[in-house]
Amino acid sequence: MQAGRLFDFVRTFMTVDSPDVPVPSAAHVLDLLNQAQAESSAELGLPSKLLSVTNQTSPFNLPADALGTDPVIEVRYAPNSGETRLIPVVSIEQAGVMFPNWEQDTAADDPRVAIYSTGVDSMPDLYLYPNPGAANYFVLYKVLPADLTDLNDVPFNGELDRFHIMLAHYVTFMLNNNQQRFAIYRSFMDKAAGVRNRGPKVRRNAGYYMAGRWYS
Repeated sequence: MQAGRLFDFVRTFMTVDSPDVPVPSAAHVLDLLNQAQAESSAELGLPSKLLSVTNQTSPFNLPADALGTDPVIEVRYAPNSGETRLIPVVSIEQAGVMFPNWEQDTAADDPRVAIYSTGVDSMPDLYLYPNPGAANYFVLYKVLPADLTDLNDVPFNGELDRFHIMLAHYVTFMLNNNQQRFAIYRSFMDKAAGVRNRGPKVRRNAGYYMAGRWYS
């Protein structure tokens, strides 16, 4: 659903809920739609993509389209072509408590955790500990949805079409504090939470993204 239609829905909902309250300009409603989209996307983990990492020997970064905050949904280790194992994702702080020597330990073994460190400039995004050596991984990550800058733009990078209208309910709530609109929005969110389109696999050796003190 294009942003222009969502703007029309916001105007309609405002007319029904608060006929004496003027509807803001389209530009302001776009700003509110972007805020609603950002919150909804981060909570739902949608849109998302599945990164296929092959023959990887070192820590690696996520693709540039990954959400900036808490983007990792799950990490799977593939010790062979017929098996994958879900690896718990932990923060640097958690890893320090669980494995105090993880930065210095170079012993090769099947990974027990995936250490997520986005935001730390001197480290790659994901560090598999222990490091098994050359291995394959599948990383499901949240994608940053493109901002709505024009009334022809579509939320959630074109995904979740039947749920786009929930953004209009949420924006209307922002404007008039109608709790019923917020309840409708939450109902849509509950339904959307059961939907996961993993999107296309990103097939690229993660070494392409390597940066930081771990690499020469």
